[in-house]
Amino acid sequence: AWLGGAAGAAWATVFSQYAALGLFLAWLKNKSRSQQRALEMKDRDGENDKPDPVNLTQAILELTGESSEGKARRKDFRKSLHRLSWNGHHDENTASTDSITTANDEVKDEVAESIKAKPKSRNPIKEVFSRKAEDSSQSATSAAAITTPTEPKEPEFTTRGFLSGQFRKRDLLKFPPMEEAKQFWPYVIPVSTTSIGRVSAYVAMSHVVSSSLGTLSMAANQVILSVFYCLTPIADALNLTAQSFIPGIHHKKKGPARTAALKEATNNFMKVGALFGVGMVSLVSLVPFFCHYFTTDPFVIAKIKAVVPLLLGVFSVHGVVCAGEGLLLGQTDLGFIGRTYAAYFVGVPYFMLRLKKIAQAGTAVVGLTSLWEVFMYYQFVRAAVWGIRLRHLNKKANASAV
Repeated sequence: AWLGGAAGAAWATVFSQYAALGLFLAWLKNKSRSQQRALEMKDRDGENDKPDPVNLTQAILELTGESSEGKARRKDFRKSLHRLSWNGHHDENTASTDSITTANDEVKDEVAESIKAKPKSRNPIKEVFSRKAEDSSQSATSAAAITTPTEPKEPEFTTRGFLSGQFRKRDLLKFPPMEEAKQFWPYVIPVSTTSIGRVSAYVAMSHVVSSSLGTLSMAANQVILSVFYCLTPIADALNLTAQSFIPGIHHKKKGPARTAALKEATNNFMKVGALFGVGMVSLVSLVPFFCHYFTTDPFVIAKIKAVVPLLLGVFSVHGVVCAGEGLLLGQTDLGFIGRTYAAYFVGVPYFMLRLKKIAQAGTAVVGLTSLWEVFMYYQFVRAAVWGIRLRHLNKKANASAV
């Protein structure tokens, strides 16, 4: 019972989480061999570059005393004084001549600069191209400077070994300082409500299926959820990418350039989300052709095929939903997202539990398609709400840029 069935799958999930934690900690705490060699070479070069100590006291005693060891030093010192005194007399004799020559050179330079400074007729096109040429020459010069083999190349940033020497295993059991914890408090409630709101729909669906629709619907729903969970990470990548990319634009100084960049980024993410939707719809359309690999029961297969059209609707907007959510999170619109998912947390289970009541009462025919129809409308609502909110934020950015 421990290794087989649902219990075995649950324990495998638990162990995989701890294994992932161990791998992440090993990556963050331990540097690679190349990084260790680079640090050793840096330390060694730093020791070799240290200057040799100079004994100033001994040098002063040899210069001012009468010891035999400082005889050569005193002789060189007298020659240096004699040379400096001769150069001083020579400079006084040539100072007047140098001043006259310098004055003549200054006059010539002023005449040459006045000739060069004559106004020329402006040509905006030439100015643009000359500016482009200067920029290209500067970029070429900087590129040449970067690729010069004599200059040391800066090491690329990597997270491997980032916590080397700064983290201990017992630190996992310590609470963070209150001042640092307060910095994350504004994100706790919105992110928590977002996560709970997402999960509530799946929990309500599983509850209704297991309690009201029978074993055949349970088997079919298990296959459908497997396909759903395999395809959703494709679009979730857009959500994570937007959260990483958009803050760099959003936190720029308010102005027309920032507004234009945000608008362009939003349009691009939405276009990519639509393309992702087309790709996922294409994959879902293949489900009827390989669902027999999951089950051989013809009744279960029939139920799966009946839900496929609704899955096509769900995934047609899933890319846009994930892209829109990532854009809102990237613009730190956490309050709106938290309130919206709080409403989803109440609304979606409410409509699904109503189907359970109808199924148990027997007043109407309720099947697996009824639940997935509710979920499809939930997707459509999310896509519409994110689109309206992004349009509102875009108008707000335009108004602040004026």
